[in-house]
Amino acid sequence: MKIFEKIAISIVLVCFLGTLFLNSKISSLFFFLSVTLLSFSYLIFGFALFKIKDENSYFRVFSGALLGITLGTLLFVLDMPKGVLLKTIVAINILFSIALILNWLIKKQGFSKEKKMILFRSVFIALITSFFAYASVHNSQNRFLLKKISGKKTSLTYNLLMFDEIDNYDAFMDNENYLEAINSAKKSVEYGKKWRKYDTIYYDDFSGTYEFLSKAYIQRGNKLYTNRDYLSALKNYRSADSVLKHKEHIPKYPKATQSDIYWNRWNLLKTYDRLNDFENYDREIDFLLTNYHKVKDTIDLDYFRIVENVASNYAKRNVLDESIRLSKFSLSILKKDSLNNLSNYRDTYINLAKNYLVTDSLENAKIYLDKYSEIADVKDCKILYYNSMYFSKVNIKQALSYAEKTCECMDNENTPNPNNQFRAYLNLSQIALENSNYVTFKKNLKRIKPLVPQTYNQELNISKINNTLGYYYRLKGDFTKSKYYYQQSLNYYRDANEYDNYKKIIIELKIALLNDELGIKNNLQLINKKVLDLLSTYESTTPSLTMMHNDLASINTGSNIKLSDSLYHITLAIHKKYNLKNLPKIGVAYNGLGINNLYLKKYPKADSLLLKGKNQLEAFYGSNQNMNQTINYLNLAKSKLHQKDFLNSAKYLEKATITANNCFPNEKTIYESYILKLQGDLELETSKDRVVAWNHYTKALPIAEKYLPKDHPFIIELKKRIKRNAS
Repeated sequence: MKIFEKIAISIVLVCFLGTLFLNSKISSLFFFLSVTLLSFSYLIFGFALFKIKDENSYFRVFSGALLGITLGTLLFVLDMPKGVLLKTIVAINILFSIALILNWLIKKQGFSKEKKMILFRSVFIALITSFFAYASVHNSQNRFLLKKISGKKTSLTYNLLMFDEIDNYDAFMDNENYLEAINSAKKSVEYGKKWRKYDTIYYDDFSGTYEFLSKAYIQRGNKLYTNRDYLSALKNYRSADSVLKHKEHIPKYPKATQSDIYWNRWNLLKTYDRLNDFENYDREIDFLLTNYHKVKDTIDLDYFRIVENVASNYAKRNVLDESIRLSKFSLSILKKDSLNNLSNYRDTYINLAKNYLVTDSLENAKIYLDKYSEIADVKDCKILYYNSMYFSKVNIKQALSYAEKTCECMDNENTPNPNNQFRAYLNLSQIALENSNYVTFKKNLKRIKPLVPQTYNQELNISKINNTLGYYYRLKGDFTKSKYYYQQSLNYYRDANEYDNYKKIIIELKIALLNDELGIKNNLQLINKKVLDLLSTYESTTPSLTMMHNDLASINTGSNIKLSDSLYHITLAIHKKYNLKNLPKIGVAYNGLGINNLYLKKYPKADSLLLKGKNQLEAFYGSNQNMNQTINYLNLAKSKLHQKDFLNSAKYLEKATITANNCFPNEKTIYESYILKLQGDLELETSKDRVVAWNHYTKALPIAEKYLPKDHPFIIELKKRIKRNAS
């Protein structure tokens, strides 16, 4: 090796090291100059540098030219991407090195020292040039060297920094650190812009960075959605939508981006559904249904999921006929696309069964519950749960058995789900109330409360418990406590949206009923307007809605009898339309109509209606089992008393007494006060024994004072009778 060559190689190495450590443009300039000088020297003076004994001059010229040209490829190290010609030159040198190695192995001792030096030069140059020629921009070592060589603020540097952030992004995504992934994707976008010097014509060269950013937003949104943080999930899905539609995003593959936009809108739809934001939900579903064929050429499981989501959303909004129609349509898609997708069949069967249960279309509900049970897993608790709901409308005692089995099933699951357990135990509590099984009710309430902190929507679940307690104390006749719990439940719906407003008005109606019982004046005109306006929003009335008809009718008994009667008749007509018999709501409606006729002193007609109510209630609950029956018997006793039919009046008073004691055997409820008052009235009419009547009234008074305000008309009336009959 000549001194000149040694000096040139030393300069190249020094300048290269200077470039790495100093990151200076001057050192980079000298590096390229020294490489130019050395490669030019090999190319022009290779014949003189590579003197080999017993070797022809062509080999020396070829060796010098090849090594010079190959080394010269380093002058194009900053070109991105590498051209075919450059890679070919490097490949020829690699083949040349291999040929020399093979020649060495064959000749062994005959392989001259000068040839070995050419071999060493060729291998060394091959190693260096092949790294830069073939190493991908995704290779972090390659990027590190290129950044050092190119300088701090060059177009190439920004390109390499973009790829650095993409590597960081990939690592963060693998570790589900989506927030950091978003930050890295944002940086890669900015470096991409600087790489292309903010010239939008070339933005498609780094369009992938926008895709990365949108994917990070979507994945973070998915994680938040799974954790039920729907507002935060929505924010991320919207950010992804904004990125994908951004005017600076010029995708290389527009159809793929269009698909990304579409399925992210599906994410938005699901989140709006969870948030009960129906206005935005409807906008998204219009987009998804209109544009489906732009991203999919066949109706398949994806379309099924969209349709089924709409069906579920409509069920939530009580658009039940349309929900049922859509679920049946989604079943037809399933049958065409996948006969073996049992989980989807199960979900759709349950959705149909739920809708039919809500509308009290019990025959249809049973059909889909049976279909579900045919393909359900052996240990599936859902079938027990929904059967309990079905029998709660058919056979209340059998419903209790199913509800108890549901709770046992869910408790015995490998990994019990607190949310499902809460629903099961709340359902059991409500069915226990309908059975007048208050011991089971109180026992379940103790089981429910520890579950609440483990559930997702704790505030809503607390509201549900308060609502159930409100119903319990209303049955018991403790109207003040009942009102307290209903008001606690109502607090959850203070800022009600369209969906929650329905539930809010139902609870407000319950409170108005309690005010009526407590002798507190209601703004009846406002209540009537709110409830009737709500009912008018439904395209058709279903049996499930008639609870509101009955409650509103009850508030208007004796005051607006015409409205009250019409509401009760709607309840009866709807149940007849759905071919439903022997249900409590029918019994309550007949009882209410009977009360209105009592006010009008039409006693025979009142008797007829009250007896129909009695038969309906007894057919559902059995004899002397429920507080609704106590009220019905009291009304019958009152009607018979007015008609001087004292024997039957006493008979119904006895039934009322037995029923009240069956429901609350160890407690004196407000109903006992009502019974004692009527017994006193009956005694005056029959035996004219004022002392016995006075005893009944004086026993009734402290019970009434426990539950009713001191200025309540019932208490005032009792005091008058006590004073009038005092001896």
